[in-house]
Amino acid sequence: MTPLNTNVTEIFMEIRRDPNFKWPTRMRTPPQRHNNQKFCEYHKDHGHLTEDCISLGHEIENFIKNRKLVRGIAGRGKSNFVRKAHASKVNVEEVFLLKRPSKAQKKDSMILSFSEEDAKGVSMPHNDALVVTMKVANHAIHRILVDTGNSTDILYWPVFKHMRIDWERIKPFGSLLVGFAGEQVQPLGLISLSVIAGTVSKQSTVMVDFLVVDRPSAYNAIISRLTLNKLMVATSTYHLKMKFLTDEGVGKGKGDQVAARKCYNTSLKKPSGSAPLTISNVGSRKEGEPAEALVDVVVEEDKVVKIGS
Repeated sequence: MTPLNTNVTEIFMEIRRDPNFKWPTRMRTPPQRHNNQKFCEYHKDHGHLTEDCISLGHEIENFIKNRKLVRGIAGRGKSNFVRKAHASKVNVEEVFLLKRPSKAQKKDSMILSFSEEDAKGVSMPHNDALVVTMKVANHAIHRILVDTGNSTDILYWPVFKHMRIDWERIKPFGSLLVGFAGEQVQPLGLISLSVIAGTVSKQSTVMVDFLVVDRPSAYNAIISRLTLNKLMVATSTYHLKMKFLTDEGVGKGKGDQVAARKCYNTSLKKPSGSAPLTISNVGSRKEGEPAEALVDVVVEEDKVVKIGS
C-alpha cells in the first residue's frame, strides 16, 4: 500500500462524492464498546478517528491503484495507520487529489448574486450580524459568527468539550490573543476540523484550523474570511445570507436573525470576572479609525495582526 504525507481526512473529503467511492458497512464492534471520544467520518460512528480508519485506508489505496488519485504528494504517512502499515515503502509515485475538470469549468460560469428575494423573512431595517449553523466535525453547530474582518477561526471551549473530540488532536499554539486594552488570552491549542456549509445536495467542505479558546462568548464559534475564501463564499449582511460555489451549483446559507440578536444582547452583558476581548468606543471614533472593534493576534514577537472581534 502507498504511504501518504497528506492528511487522510482531507483525501476523504476529496473523494467521498466520486461515484466509484464505496462507503463502509456498519462497524462490527458492539456500540457499547465504542470509544465516544473518537469519531470516524467515514463510518459516521464513534470508535476511532478518521485518520486511523483502516477501512478508509484500503479505500484510498483502491483509488490509487485505479489511477483515480492523480495529483499531489506521497511520502511518509501522517496518520497512525499509514505510518504503521507503510513505514518501509520508499520511492513511490506522487499521488493525492482527484481532478474533476468538467465540474471545475462549470464553476467558472456560476454567478453569486443577491436580490430582494433573498431578503424575504428578514426583519427590516436591521443591523444584525450574520450568524449561521454549519457542520463542524459532523456536528451541527449553531450560533457561528461569520466575521469577514477576522483572519482567525475560533472554537470556544464549551462547544469543543460538548463535541467529545479526542484531546490528543489539539496541537500546541504558543502565540497569544491580545485584547484592545492589552489583556491577553492564551488559546488552549489549535485543531484541524472539517467544516461543511450548505445542504446535502449543494455542500462545500473544507478543513479549518480552529483556535480553541476558553473564554465566555455569546457565540459557539467564529468563521474567518480565510475559511470563507476557501469555501468560495460571498456574504450579504443586508440579506443575512451567504452563497458559495459547489460542484452541483450555488449553495446557500441563511442567517439566523433571532439568534444574532440574542447573541448581541448577551455580549452586552459583561460576564462576572471576565473582561471582554475588545474595548472600542465606535461612536466617538476619529476618521480613519476602524468602524468595529479589533483584536490583536500576536503571531511573532515583533509582529501583531489585528482581526475583527
